[in-house]
Amino acid sequence: MNTSPSLVIAERLTLGVLMSGVLALALSDFVSPIYWSLPTIAAMLRWWYGWRFALSEIQASIIGWVGFLWVGLELAMGRPWVVAFTDFLLILAFAVTIEAATPRNHLHRMLTGLFLTLAAAVLTDSVLYILPLAALMWFAWRSAACLYGIDQPLGDLPIISPKRDMRTMAIMAALTLLIFITLPRFDVQSKLQATQPRMATTGFSNQVQLGDFARELDATVVLRVESPQSNADDFRRRIIGRYWRGAVLSEYVNHGWRQQTASGKQTWPPHTIATFAQKIQPLKIDVFREASDHPYILLPIGIIAIQDVASRIQLDTLGQLTFVTAPSRRLRLSMQLDSMTTSRPVFYPALRPPIASESNQQSTPQAVRDWVASIRTGSQTPEQALQSLNQTLRGWTYDLQAPIDAKQPIASFLKNQRGHCELYATTLALAAR
Repeated sequence: MNTSPSLVIAERLTLGVLMSGVLALALSDFVSPIYWSLPTIAAMLRWWYGWRFALSEIQASIIGWVGFLWVGLELAMGRPWVVAFTDFLLILAFAVTIEAATPRNHLHRMLTGLFLTLAAAVLTDSVLYILPLAALMWFAWRSAACLYGIDQPLGDLPIISPKRDMRTMAIMAALTLLIFITLPRFDVQSKLQATQPRMATTGFSNQVQLGDFARELDATVVLRVESPQSNADDFRRRIIGRYWRGAVLSEYVNHGWRQQTASGKQTWPPHTIATFAQKIQPLKIDVFREASDHPYILLPIGIIAIQDVASRIQLDTLGQLTFVTAPSRRLRLSMQLDSMTTSRPVFYPALRPPIASESNQQSTPQAVRDWVASIRTGSQTPEQALQSLNQTLRGWTYDLQAPIDAKQPIASFLKNQRGHCELYATTLALAAR
């Protein structure tokens, strides 16, 4: 086996290129640790044992083909193609990590590391991504200088000291920063903010167009509620059925909803108790948020207080509680709730009754007015009429792929009698007004 100084050094430098890409993807929430841990462990063994821990080129190719077939199965099971392609790249990274050290394999490592870093640009939303990107630039620079000239008639080029490369680090750092900012990551307000908003649309927004959710669903926003004090059955009985409020979108504008302007705000500084009412022996719950790119705090009806808020929060006159500055992506909020022993809802300031503007009928489409008139009879009370409208909607078809007329979405929904959750909720809200 060729053990020229250039190949010996290239062995570890190209491993550095490859592992920079693996590290970049390890920062992503979309990639399973199983996939990125395998090449990491293999790289550690390869670093320790050297060329003795190696497979032949054909054996490594078999691993690559097995990974290709496995990813095809993932796609058939419904895994997003970008994530499935990334899984394949990580399996390929494992294969080229333990493949016999040859100039061609060093090239394979560099190319795979580059593709891994580009995939991470799409899937990784942490600003820490710049660290493996900078490492990739450094290892790629050194690997190229090391590999250039191997097995050429004039012999290998001399391997210069890393100290001499430090003279060009300013240029490399500037180039890395330029690549980091210009890579097509997410549609963001600031490319250098700590976490980047998801491309997919969530329900926590200042404005929503009908059809947004059906086109791009986001399953990364998770809300989990636990109780630190009561047993499971008692907790389930006291928490299920509560209404939760986040963003308040009360103004309908032809084909969507938008948030009104709040007339005032109340603010609590960090690490204080945000108190909304007084109650003896409240129900205590812990609310866990995952992938919390939005600033809104979801509040259950009957909330009394939030213990030790993580950062500065404010409550506006619309009944919305929001973070002034973005919190960490994974967050726990300890809340105190009214025990809800009575059947009548308790509206504390954080969850006030509907305001007058939420009963505005001026923006209600004529199609909704006609639909209500066709179902409601003159002898029905408003409550009975609303029940009739509700029962009618329950008989229609829920369909995420239903066509939506962007100019008249509600009219087309009433005509087709099929659609997704936004259309049902909007129609019933406007009909109730």
